[in-house]
Amino acid sequence: MKLYSDIDRIDKELLVRGYGPEDPLDAAIVHQVDSMHYEGNETIQAAVTSLLDSKSTGSMTRDGHDKSVIRVLDIGSGFGGPARYVATHCDNSRVVALELQRDIHEKAQELTRRCCLDTAIRHVNGDFMEMDLSIIEDGQLFDGIVSWLVFLHISDKNNLFQRCHSLLLPTGCMIIDDFYERQPFTEAEKASLNQDVYCQNLPTKGCYMETLRQSGFTDIDFQDKTKDWTDFTVSRFQTFQASREVFVNRHDEGTYDRLHHFYAAVATLFQSGHLGGTRIVARKY
Repeated sequence: MKLYSDIDRIDKELLVRGYGPEDPLDAAIVHQVDSMHYEGNETIQAAVTSLLDSKSTGSMTRDGHDKSVIRVLDIGSGFGGPARYVATHCDNSRVVALELQRDIHEKAQELTRRCCLDTAIRHVNGDFMEMDLSIIEDGQLFDGIVSWLVFLHISDKNNLFQRCHSLLLPTGCMIIDDFYERQPFTEAEKASLNQDVYCQNLPTKGCYMETLRQSGFTDIDFQDKTKDWTDFTVSRFQTFQASREVFVNRHDEGTYDRLHHFYAAVATLFQSGHLGGTRIVARKY
């Protein structure tokens, strides 16, 4: 299942900013166009802060591992924006950026190379739920696992979190943004979640917390982001509508229509009060 299309949108946005197909790039400029998560760099900085806080308090000590390096796995890394942000804002970090869609993976790899960050980031193409985890691990466990608005596409949360747990160092942490069922969905909302957002069987907060505990996670901080994300998705939709002419001239009608439909669907789901958003920080032990 291909969740995202119109990959050339990135190139068109960079061209407007004065960057040709093979020009070297500044990661700060690319951050303006590579986002597939909510609330921009503020979201990624929150994760970086959590990782650095864990390191400074000594919770990331690891026998047999270089204590000066923070190893991070980004699951569903998209165009690589968060991975590049972590690499440039978290000293001595090494990021494995795992992406399911090959075309997005290849574009992310190219952008990272053009930003001269390919020594700090290793891009991997594969299905986290099916692949041999040793390909990701490469002989070393991770200090942190991060993921932004990706786990909502994976129904089997038990297996998902068990696999995540197995890849963390003993006191590593997992930081994720995700959707959950805040109130029972209507049939129309279930259909929209399935057809427009590609997610099914979203858990309630209680089910989510219990699944994390059963998978071995402790010290779970479940932050409710519903109001913030309702405001964000509604504002995103309104801003996108208002900039229709500029967007169509830069891209095309088909791309605009697809994004308009998607942005409208997500904003409507959040406005219903039934769809919830959460930021979760959980530790292995």
